[in-house]
Amino acid sequence: MTEPNDDEAPTPVAPIATLALALTVEEWHQLGLQQGNPDTEPTNDLEQLVDRATALLFVRCVAVVAPLGTYPDLSTSNICRTTLMKQTKWPQALTAQFYKQLRELVKRMMAGYKDVPYHNREHGFHVLLSVNKMIDMMVSQQTGQKSPVTFGLRHDPVALLALLYAALIHDVEHQGIPNRQLAQEDDRLAVLYNDQSIAENWSIYVAFSELLQDEFQLVRNVIFPEKDEYFRFRKIVVNLVLTTDIASPERSQLVKSKWKEAFGDPIETIERKMKAQARRMSLTGQNVAFRRHNRRGTGDTGTSEVSFEQHDDPDSPTITPEGSENGDAEETKLELPSNLSDHRRRSITHRIERRRSSMASRNSTSSKYRQRLGILRTVDLSGETLETYTRTGSMAHSAASDPTTYGVDLESDESDDLKATVVMETIMLAADVAHNLQGWDHMVKFSNRLYMELRTAYVKKRGTDPETRWFENQIGFLESYLLPLAHRLDDTGVFGERNGEQFAANVIANRDKWLTEGLGIAQKIVQEGAEKLPLPEN
Repeated sequence: MTEPNDDEAPTPVAPIATLALALTVEEWHQLGLQQGNPDTEPTNDLEQLVDRATALLFVRCVAVVAPLGTYPDLSTSNICRTTLMKQTKWPQALTAQFYKQLRELVKRMMAGYKDVPYHNREHGFHVLLSVNKMIDMMVSQQTGQKSPVTFGLRHDPVALLALLYAALIHDVEHQGIPNRQLAQEDDRLAVLYNDQSIAENWSIYVAFSELLQDEFQLVRNVIFPEKDEYFRFRKIVVNLVLTTDIASPERSQLVKSKWKEAFGDPIETIERKMKAQARRMSLTGQNVAFRRHNRRGTGDTGTSEVSFEQHDDPDSPTITPEGSENGDAEETKLELPSNLSDHRRRSITHRIERRRSSMASRNSTSSKYRQRLGILRTVDLSGETLETYTRTGSMAHSAASDPTTYGVDLESDESDDLKATVVMETIMLAADVAHNLQGWDHMVKFSNRLYMELRTAYVKKRGTDPETRWFENQIGFLESYLLPLAHRLDDTGVFGERNGEQFAANVIANRDKWLTEGLGIAQKIVQEGAEKLPLPEN
């Protein structure tokens, strides 16, 4: 795709819309793997990747600038289809000069990815492509179908643009060396960032240093006519990129804490705990009756009913799911043995009710709940209260406030800043390892590249030997990290039932195939690593 030449002319519609649409409509499990289409087939060519990434970001800019209601929804696919079918132009502010500046910014970001086996520009683009696809699945509105709740993201183009920009820049100038190794070496970046999310902080610095250059002033002025919007955009990008540092216990715990504050315990976690409890009870000779109904798969509130018949240890606690979509605790029914004394029965019942009351109190929006310090608020040295997230409020949306062509129902998707933030964090985490949540070929391709990168660092004495338990470690990663993450994507409810279920299904399929074929693949890549990257003799 060639650049527009006349800086004052409108940006051509067809090349950008056609390219962005082709990249977006690919199936999730095949994303970026299809051969035969020059617009979408895998490539390492810098100029082609820059064209593709620019097209996707340009459409996000269209969503920011266009008056609210110009398009049926803010998904890439609908914006492109509507523009092509109606043969309309892009918003007037998105001139050829704007496109030229945006493309140069994207090129500098893509060129900033180093020539390392895994954290290279192909990975950066695949994360961008995966985020774009998840945005599309989340905000697309299907005729005759009820759209899932997105906590305001469906009508928040600035947040969606920030999510895509974070994906573009998240590993810029990554050295292929783990953060813990940089810290052990007293690398200059480790010293600069006090050993905290070293690579991620540097990528953020590089990205915003470029964006703030004078030559990109038009991009900033068009996208952020108000300074507040820029600072909000920056805040979202910074948070999302830092979220990808999953090796940081502090960062991971913060992500988990925000999830629990917003949604309660993940459904998958609760089920696993209840099933584990059932197994423990059966091993001790207890008669367990386990029933579960109505797994929450969409934004609608569901109820899980679990019945345990206990004879030996009626004090064994039953886990009560918490954090349903409407903020109420989900009920867990405990059937007590009939031979209990009245005193014993009252004691157990009292403890159950006390726990439910505690959970309900935590989820309520009472004055006491709103005033406590923590994730939602804190204070500065003067004692002034600082709000971190607004639980409900008005929607952020496009520059113009009046719908023009299509009706837009903002009230059906009330905003919740904390839940929206948690949803974006979950999307970002998933996109960063999207190859494991997609098809088998994705997983093998990028898993092998990661091994070679770790082997490279090991040979240079800048990391540990990845050969040790590589096969077993992949199983652990799939089961302990990826499967819960895939379930959290579903449990947000923003993808609807059909789309939400495919993430975990893909992880399970990949895990099962790795159990049967992974050992051979692991042995092959270990041998390849030893041949291409032998250890120094001394």
